[in-house]
Amino acid sequence: MDKISVIGLYYDKEQIIDSLIKMGVVQVVDIGQDNMSEELERLVTPDGDEDAVTTLESEMSRVKSAIDYLSKYNTQKKKLFEPKRAVDPALLNKIINRQDRLWHVIDQMDEYDEKLSSLKAEENRQQNLIASIEPWRPLTIPVNTSSTRSTTVVFATVPAVVDLGELEENLKVQAPESYLEVVNRDKDQSYLLLVYHNSVEETVSGILNKYGFNRVYFKDLKGTVEENIKKSSKILDDIEKQKEEINKRLENDIELKKAYDSSQREYEVLKQLVKIRKEMGLTQSDVARKSGLTQQMVSRIETVGNSPTLRSFIKYLDGLGLEIKLERKNSK
Repeated sequence: MDKISVIGLYYDKEQIIDSLIKMGVVQVVDIGQDNMSEELERLVTPDGDEDAVTTLESEMSRVKSAIDYLSKYNTQKKKLFEPKRAVDPALLNKIINRQDRLWHVIDQMDEYDEKLSSLKAEENRQQNLIASIEPWRPLTIPVNTSSTRSTTVVFATVPAVVDLGELEENLKVQAPESYLEVVNRDKDQSYLLLVYHNSVEETVSGILNKYGFNRVYFKDLKGTVEENIKKSSKILDDIEKQKEEINKRLENDIELKKAYDSSQREYEVLKQLVKIRKEMGLTQSDVARKSGLTQQMVSRIETVGNSPTLRSFIKYLDGLGLEIKLERKNSK
């Protein structure tokens, strides 16, 4: 059986595969770029500046994240059917001239997002702490109570099926120098406080091992369980206030509201232009050749954050076979 390799544009991938399968004489055994032969690699010319493309994708991702983040604060009602925005040179120049402010806002959004993520992580930590110590709430002694030279203090759990009366009786008979208190119970386990004299430690350990005894440690906690739950609850209240403050700042920040629309337009314009070029099967080099621009200039035009002249942008559109259409904005 002879082996053939096919190179095509990514957006034609499904159509190429379907065509090969319909031929009935070709077995598709590998779809990808990892096994490209050296011979085929010599026939393939990379499209444009890969570093510029990577930068473009990264910056577009940041803009999109900021748009998505701000969308929930956008009070403007969306229409059920809304036409695509035309490429307006006045709007484009406005976006280009305000890019410093736009990126300042996106940096702000990253800062807000990082702060909210940090608050969320701490919120989860405190909620998990409360959930883990809640069953111990009836315990009245501090959880950091340490053992003395002659006694040992232990917090522990045993499975709910354990007969606690039997356990307590065995301790009384075999290790009378011990004290057992049932702090709490639920459907899974019982929560115990045990104090014993060090002289009966071996006997106590032997008894406890028969009942699925599991020692519990309250790492980094001081005071009673009730005090720790109140402390964590206060931290959660403070976190909620900080989250509300950030959300209120986002809702009332006029600069952010203006930047939302500006960033959304810039992202949509660039995304639409790159999509049109790829749908036409044109590389950046093709557009450069048709427009009279350099390939590097085409790459810069398609990269968020650059400021092409209106002359260069019009040449770029000519290379794509597009033209600028002026429309009066809705004053609603």
